[in-house]
Amino acid sequence: PTNRMNPIQQMTYFMILNVLLPLQIITGAWMWTVQIWPAYANALGGLPFLAPVHSLVAWLFATFILVHVYMTTTGATPLEAMRGMVTGYEEVEVHEGQG
Repeated sequence: PTNRMNPIQQMTYFMILNVLLPLQIITGAWMWTVQIWPAYANALGGLPFLAPVHSLVAWLFATFILVHVYMTTTGATPLEAMRGMVTGYEEVEVHEGQG
């Protein structure tokens, strides 16, 4: 109850922020400077390696966004979670034994 995210959310956000985002930035920078410093790009296999990795990470980001949007519709009604985001209030079901 004290954590804002469950373990799967924590792992997902950790991977997004600490693995995918830096990988996307690094591969993009290497692809951007491949004509200026070809030796650096060739050290990793050149564009035949960098471009697919960069594209794969982009697809993973797109998938994350689509799943994220889909998850907002999985409540009791499709707009329930979005209503809470807009208004700042959410109806919470209280069970016996809870304060």
